[in-house]
Amino acid sequence: MTRSAEDYLKQGNEFYKKGDFAKAIVNYSEALRLNPGYASAYFNRGKAYEKKGDEDKAQEDFDQAVYLNPEFGRENRDTNDQKSKQRLNDETAALTSEHFKCGNNYLGEDNYKKAIEEFSIVIDMYPDFDLAYSARGNAYHMEAEFNKSITDYNKVIELNPNSSLGYMGRGSAYAGKKEFVQALLDLNKSLQLEPDNTPALINRALVYMSKGDNKRAIAEFEAIIQENPNDQFAAIARQQLEKIRK
Repeated sequence: MTRSAEDYLKQGNEFYKKGDFAKAIVNYSEALRLNPGYASAYFNRGKAYEKKGDEDKAQEDFDQAVYLNPEFGRENRDTNDQKSKQRLNDETAALTSEHFKCGNNYLGEDNYKKAIEEFSIVIDMYPDFDLAYSARGNAYHMEAEFNKSITDYNKVIELNPNSSLGYMGRGSAYAGKKEFVQALLDLNKSLQLEPDNTPALINRALVYMSKGDNKRAIAEFEAIIQENPNDQFAAIARQQLEKIRK
């Protein structure tokens, strides 16, 4: 069964309550991969980073939550700075625009061409809105338009150099082109920025598998299973191990 961003948010919350902040972050990150405009996922991930003592990443996530939903700012962050207010206004307008909503709806329906059209309109209106580039890059990837996906993720990284999601998305697009060296560089960078990014680990293992480096792929998949044998990522890892061992 396909899991939604809301499902990952709820699972992240469960891990957070248990004090397992690393796994909470993994699930919040997956929620954001599926829905780049999910303010609650940014805010909750920020709280998890804060618990881990990573103040820089926590601040980035809190700020992003404020940009997406001013209510978080009223309760948790000062947004009096004029530049921040302008960015807040622009990004809030972009997130609440019908085009961005429609784009995400089309993504959920696997109608990638329509999603690309809607996100392109948002980008024309708000050219510094990194979440629209990320969402369009994802849609291009699903259409196997890997060069266009890479271009969009380049822009995500330009706008947010510490975007683990940006490097993971670009690495996956390079993998789609069978440019495995560059794919591994990007996926490694994604994991350097966010070591507990299990989707990036899975993507890296898939690259090893595609290269015929089954030894590394098996080690990576087994590590994912060992980390949390009962979660959805472990299920994916087991499926891939079965393919390798056939």
